[in-house]
Amino acid sequence: MAARLVAPIPPAGAGANRTRASGRPAHAPAHQHYTPGHYETIRERVLVPGASYRVWVRARYSTHHGLFGFHHRQLVSPGHYEYRSASSRYEYRSRRVWIPGHYD
Repeated sequence: MAARLVAPIPPAGAGANRTRASGRPAHAPAHQHYTPGHYETIRERVLVPGASYRVWVRARYSTHHGLFGFHHRQLVSPGHYEYRSASSRYEYRSRRVWIPGHYD
């Protein structure tokens, strides 16, 4: 049976979780700068799809002058609904995103 290699367990209080006074982990090289995680607001262009909607179109009438000065009102087109659509458009929107910490 082959011998199994096991990594030694570090004593309590020592190990990778230690940090320096600068807040940088103990294993990080001194020449690197750590930038902590933070939120940034970004502005991006998004496509807003067009919508369709229903519009009421009122009835249209025409007035005719008849004999002896009488007015006669005649229906040209009855009231009805029309479906219209707005075209798609681009607009700018802002949102906050998390930028994780990193070494420079």
